[in-house]
Amino acid sequence: MAKPTSRTTVMDEVQIPLKPKIQVDHHSFDWNTLAESVADRIATTLQQDPTGCRYFNPAATVSCPSPWPEFFRLVRREQSRWCRRADNTIPRKVRRSPSRWISGGEWISNKYARYLDRALCFTGVLFIDGKLIQSHNWPKSEEPKSKRVSMDCPV
Repeated sequence: MAKPTSRTTVMDEVQIPLKPKIQVDHHSFDWNTLAESVADRIATTLQQDPTGCRYFNPAATVSCPSPWPEFFRLVRREQSRWCRRADNTIPRKVRRSPSRWISGGEWISNKYARYLDRALCFTGVLFIDGKLIQSHNWPKSEEPKSKRVSMDCPV
């Protein structure tokens, strides 16, 4: 029969989760090469280290070693900042017809390629452990919409 182990302090068996480091990098961008610059950044980053959570858009990269609520809050904040900036720069008529400004105005017949092209330019892309997570599969925020909006900083 195995001898039971005894605890020396109350903290011996309590696991305290440590908050992982979340890094946000802001980038300069060229309106004429939005998708290309993001794709280059993705390729370079994922070649170096495909593990962890990473969000890319033309203006920012958010990185974290593991899925954490604070990471997704920062992703939504950076996505919101970028979308507001694009909304203020790209006229509404053009935004409503993204094929006019994405892919040089050429029609892409592959649905997945169309999604990637638009995501690289506008919504941003999320990778978890090297796997692309489409935006409709991103975790939902638990905060009410009004609270989330008030936390966003203006560009």
